[in-house]
Amino acid sequence: MLNHALMKSGRMVETWSKNGIEVVSLDDLVSLKEFSDEDIIDTTASDDLVTYLRVKYEGFAEAGDEIVTSDTNYDYLYRIHTNDIVISNIAASYGSVAIVPPELDGCVVTSEYTVLKSKEGVDPIIAWLLLRSPESRSEMLLTSTGISRTRVKWEILKTIKFPKPTPEIINQVVSLTNKANEAERLVLENRTKAKDALESPLNLNSDEAWKTLRAFKPPR
Repeated sequence: MLNHALMKSGRMVETWSKNGIEVVSLDDLVSLKEFSDEDIIDTTASDDLVTYLRVKYEGFAEAGDEIVTSDTNYDYLYRIHTNDIVISNIAASYGSVAIVPPELDGCVVTSEYTVLKSKEGVDPIIAWLLLRSPESRSEMLLTSTGISRTRVKWEILKTIKFPKPTPEIINQVVSLTNKANEAERLVLENRTKAKDALESPLNLNSDEAWKTLRAFKPPR
């Protein structure tokens, strides 16, 4: 069994420096997002219909449940936008860090998430992949709090050290990620087209069918 006492935070900094790699902190690359008044929703004074953002372990965001804001137990919800970097405070070490894609612009998160903005000249893709690297996630575990040592917060996150990628690495990583994103977009588009090509002409997607499904939806 691994002895936690022997695990040292920042253990790679010396190695990176010896190899001539510039070392930076997370707050050199990103800043904590300052939400505008329009993007802070007071749930005690609002009945808006909003959609939660969900961040998966795989590092991607998806639409979660739709709720009426007054139904939540949180006093405030926060509206996020394209290219924001959203981190699950309780699952960041498992990889739950995502960039908000255009189709999820306007979704909301609770205070259980940390939202970051990449600084000028820093592509959010680079910050996202650095945060999701095994070295970074192990640092989160070594410096985090909570019963299971998995809860992170900005005061700790911003001090995590990273090797600064060269322009060549950055260009390659951003290009490959953009190609992957486009391929995934085409996959989803074609799957939707295939589903519609079957369901529409055969009347397999009626309002009555959806009413039945909603009526038998299991409780949360």
